[in-house]
Amino acid sequence: MSGTRSYNVVVLAHNEARRITRCLESILAHATEGLQYIYVLVNGCTDDTADVVTRLSANQPEVIGVWLDRADKAASWNHYVQTLSGDADFHVFVDGDIYLADNALPELLAPLQNTSHVLATAAVPANGRSRVKWLTNMQRWGRLAGALYALRGELVNEIREESITLPAGLIGEDFIVTCLTKGSIEYQQLFAPSKRLRVVPAAQFYFDGLRVTNWRHWQAALNRLVRYQVREHQLKLLFHYMQDKQPSQMPGEITALYGELAHLIRYQYRGRNTPVDMLAIRHIKRQS
Repeated sequence: MSGTRSYNVVVLAHNEARRITRCLESILAHATEGLQYIYVLVNGCTDDTADVVTRLSANQPEVIGVWLDRADKAASWNHYVQTLSGDADFHVFVDGDIYLADNALPELLAPLQNTSHVLATAAVPANGRSRVKWLTNMQRWGRLAGALYALRGELVNEIREESITLPAGLIGEDFIVTCLTKGSIEYQQLFAPSKRLRVVPAAQFYFDGLRVTNWRHWQAALNRLVRYQVREHQLKLLFHYMQDKQPSQMPGEITALYGELAHLIRYQYRGRNTPVDMLAIRHIKRQS
């Protein structure tokens, strides 16, 4: 394939005033020819993220701040795809708390530019104690990492034209985007490598890790574990609900499934993970 292909970058940011400048600067530093816009979806922020984005965009016209009231990544993703995505050839999704390694953007876009069958490319973490295991699992199962990935325009256009939206409130939207890339919302798609999705080890990103010497990070670590367990239950409910349904039939809100499929969420002994699971189920029941 030849010629310059266009792409947008969409940054999903909730209360990232301390890190959003670093994120955007890393994107701008490695942006390639064809960049149209960098949309920063500032969602439900209670800090100064919007002010930081406004100041930076004053000198960078390609940076466009979008203010959303709801603090919700899935809903923000829907807003971009359904309202802002336009006709770009590719779309790069970035979490506002990470920053890109050198050449991450061109490496991430290359398989999309050089092939016609790859619909999504996934970047991988450059740091973290579990980065090797993370990469291995992504390659083995063919999965996206939600912090940084790219989608072909044809896939985004199809999602928009078929009015496919992720359930608002869903944690782990990257699991469902992985399934959409592979063609259906089915549990087995999370463990089935596909030529439509390519993991790109040369495309890397950095994130701030947690330090055991900082007591505040202990609470953050617990919150993260509970959030991951809530995600597991949400995915279980969603995959159960989506049996014999089309992607466009996903519920508007993930909480709509909490009452309907309450029998699937129950306390069980899960070894050392039992306390975390109890907190996750309590969180779900409060929202039922």
